[in-house]
Amino acid sequence: MTSTPKRAALYLRISKDDARTGLAVERQRSECEALIARRGWTLVETYVDNGVSAYARNVKRPAYDRMALDYEAGEFDAVVCWDADRLTRQPEQLERWIRVGESRGLVILTATEEIDLSTDNGRLFARIKSAVARAEVERKSARQKAQAAQARAAGKMPAGLRPFGFDQDGVTVRESEAVWLRECYRMILAGDSVRACVRKLNEKEVKTRLDGPWQAVTLKRALERPRNRGRIVPEAEFDTAVGILAARRTKAGRPARKAWLSGIIKCGVCGSGMLSHHGYYHCARKVNAPGVDPETRHVSINGEVAESKVSAFVYGFQKAEPPKAEPKPAVTASKLAAIEAEMSRVTELALLPGADVSVTGARLAELAAERDELDAQRGEELAAGAGLAALATLPDSGENALEWLEAWKALDSDKRREIVRSGYTVTVTKGGKGSKRVQVVPR
Repeated sequence: MTSTPKRAALYLRISKDDARTGLAVERQRSECEALIARRGWTLVETYVDNGVSAYARNVKRPAYDRMALDYEAGEFDAVVCWDADRLTRQPEQLERWIRVGESRGLVILTATEEIDLSTDNGRLFARIKSAVARAEVERKSARQKAQAAQARAAGKMPAGLRPFGFDQDGVTVRESEAVWLRECYRMILAGDSVRACVRKLNEKEVKTRLDGPWQAVTLKRALERPRNRGRIVPEAEFDTAVGILAARRTKAGRPARKAWLSGIIKCGVCGSGMLSHHGYYHCARKVNAPGVDPETRHVSINGEVAESKVSAFVYGFQKAEPPKAEPKPAVTASKLAAIEAEMSRVTELALLPGADVSVTGARLAELAAERDELDAQRGEELAAGAGLAALATLPDSGENALEWLEAWKALDSDKRREIVRSGYTVTVTKGGKGSKRVQVVPR
């Protein structure tokens, strides 16, 4: 057991709070704060995600993400929550806590138990607890789907707002809306951003189900809705589009990037992404301040110089080696499905009387790590496909360079980012001058 931590973070979450009263969260708060006081610990920060699920892998939890970053920065030593399933219901998220907590210890304290992630027994218990919590939610989801199907068969209307693209029964496709969802899927597969889709919908005066204008976060949710799969668009198109959206890992609703290489171009000293500021790309680690030893400074470069070099390279490379066929991530997707099935099987074994929890817990950890790796691989494959699709919309680079460059400049900035991010590695070195410092290498 590690030494008793003195600095605690309080995490509060409830999955559903339609009225946004926050009463359930406040009940968790009072009990957890009393627990911290009894331990004699110091509460350094409270993180609250109200009305946010911990089960769905594509749902963002802003407070949770901020807490994870703060722990890595050494802001606290323990996490206090009402129950372990308030923190996470996903084995892979637990594995991340274990990885970052093993080196200096992390205690997760709830109203009923204490889990020390610095010990093998603590890690084993946490893994089993997480697997059981996920299995419970999956069973609940199956029951709810069965009840909904039974209600539809009986001709009853499901409660709540109807999904965009469907009638109130949630099954019958409303073609006047579905046609626009299909157009958005087509644009995503062609390398367009969600923001570009939003602009098109609003320009065409297509309204949301609440008769309002579209926003990026609203459209992204509509495109990722599982019921669209096989009903609005073919299953393969849905899976690929949703995979592309996940691979981009951008925040819906963020402003358009004027500096389209921001975050893609890398510092040649430390490998960090470079960000744009006042017309220059600077290393994100911000060690270029006046007075810093020139030998240890990281890099910066004029934005126009870097962008022109990358544009010229993409043109030259496309001319020399035209884009190849779009990569097929079907093999990776098949492997992911097999791992998901195996995790479900192992979880069921862990719940059986007399099960060897040390064996099942270790196996779940291995499977979670494999799934994370395959998820990342599939994301790269899908992103590469979107980049090639965007590149294919440009004129033949072997015919007219000026025409190609004009079409390149006219591309949505997100399309240019997709092409470069998926197809090239761009690094700025310390040696040389001007564009010679920009190294572009095909992946």
